[in-house]
Amino acid sequence: MWYFFPQADELPKSDSALRAEMSFRDEKLSGLIEKRTGSQGAVMLFAGGSPAGAYTLAENTSQPISFAEFSILPAAEYRAIRLPSRALRLLWLSMESKVQNVTALQLEEVWKGQVRAWRDSKWSGLVEVRSDAYQGFLQFWEGNVKPADVFFSGVQVDPDLALPADYRNTPRTIITFDVQPSAQAYQCSLLQHSAADWTTRALCRYKELVGQKLLQSLEREINHLVQPWEWEIRAENGALTDTHFFLHADFAAHAYRAILMNAGAQMNFVIGNNLTQKLLTDTFSGVSSNESTVLQTYRLIPAAFSE
Repeated sequence: MWYFFPQADELPKSDSALRAEMSFRDEKLSGLIEKRTGSQGAVMLFAGGSPAGAYTLAENTSQPISFAEFSILPAAEYRAIRLPSRALRLLWLSMESKVQNVTALQLEEVWKGQVRAWRDSKWSGLVEVRSDAYQGFLQFWEGNVKPADVFFSGVQVDPDLALPADYRNTPRTIITFDVQPSAQAYQCSLLQHSAADWTTRALCRYKELVGQKLLQSLEREINHLVQPWEWEIRAENGALTDTHFFLHADFAAHAYRAILMNAGAQMNFVIGNNLTQKLLTDTFSGVSSNESTVLQTYRLIPAAFSE
């Protein structure tokens, strides 16, 4: 059985896994190629045609290998599937993290109780949910989960992370991961989460000062800015949603530097430099200590975005 998202539709078969790799690169596709020989498996992830990581697979564990090693691995069979960016970045994070705990459960009430426990304890980490009918990943940030940090293949979950009625009391395996702070996957995830959080706070405060129409004007400017870069980032209704798969934290920092520079300039024009500086400073002070630390590391700070 395939290890990742067995419910997903496969791309048309090429005559070899190597040719499938070339197709991902040439057509700038996002997704994965999985190889299988007996009980041995391997996977390579792609983001917009660029390889993001390659790993050998064992039971609930993975080991990184080079792209060249993956390419020459023999495969009795292989599959190639396209996936959205948010699925791939969660999968990448799981590959770069260590398994913390593996639990089998069936009753939906037990699952809901576990979600409440994670929320009440303000737990941060990654969760994989696996069954015969679906597979999903959820990333918790101090007990909270944003829609951009959830992906399930085969089913849809509601905002409370409950499964549809037909699946609520089916057997499933819950795997929790201990993220590795030094891993590039986690650095990207933390930076994107932190920058989106701060930007959302700034947009909400801006709306309080100028109203809905001027907020919408600023959001249109942000969305226009990101289009040529094809960043999957969108400002809407006072919130910034980021589902893009950045391969390096420096790339994410570049994107947010452009977004915040643009937003700061627009705010300066409407409410003036002093009020813009106060808005950015006040909202920056509202993010968590972990978030402010990573933002400062990449010089995404209030003083950089107001004249």
